[in-house]
Amino acid sequence: MINKKELIYMNIILITILSIFYSCNNSISNYYLTPISMNFFERNTSVLSKNILTGKENPNTIQYFVKVKSEYCLYGEQYLHKQAYNAYIDMYKHAQEEGIELKILSSHRTYYTQNWLWETNWEKNRNKFTTDSACVKNMLDYLSIPGTSRHHWGTDIDILSVSPEYFTYGKGIEALNWLNKNAKTYGYYLSYTPNREIGYNYEPWHWSYAPLSRKYLKQYIETITIEDLGNIKGISTVHFNEIINEYVLGINPELLPS
Repeated sequence: MINKKELIYMNIILITILSIFYSCNNSISNYYLTPISMNFFERNTSVLSKNILTGKENPNTIQYFVKVKSEYCLYGEQYLHKQAYNAYIDMYKHAQEEGIELKILSSHRTYYTQNWLWETNWEKNRNKFTTDSACVKNMLDYLSIPGTSRHHWGTDIDILSVSPEYFTYGKGIEALNWLNKNAKTYGYYLSYTPNREIGYNYEPWHWSYAPLSRKYLKQYIETITIEDLGNIKGISTVHFNEIINEYVLGINPELLPS
């Protein structure tokens, strides 16, 4: 079996490297879309392309994305949708006034970053399982299939740590208690709540800006097909309906579209 702590901490290291990779490797921009203006997006929320919904865009070239100031980040370069960013700053300042730190560990993540994480974990862990299906199921405890991650949208953030234990004591539990009490005031909801019967494990660090993410999710489930996810290792062992119903929709009910 995969050691879950090992998987989590490996992902932290990889995300750090990949955040730096964003700013250093311009060659990957050949995969991306051309810029879309903020005003156009706000007037036409129904025109989101499949590439946007599956994370195949460059955060540097999309005008409704903004780079998060370093003072709000634990490390690396981070990007968010402008609306989600503005709400986060208001929330951050309120928390800071009450002695709570809410720095961002991870925010927007492209399809290509997610695929790198997926393939790295696949190569590391496949031989620990007798079947591809068993390996995929175990990886899906905390790691999204590329093209299905909420981080593709620029609406979701990981705060402080991706270790469940961190949020059980000290500054971690203080931050979590503050978020549970106040985050909804700023439009942020915990994405993967405890005591769900399906989907990813409980993630006390993962918060979503609901005014946007609900719209993204609605369009995602209406338009995305298995073909849009590409040739991903192990994906043939999982039915697309299972991916959608158990993982994409297996979230905090308050984040489901109306």
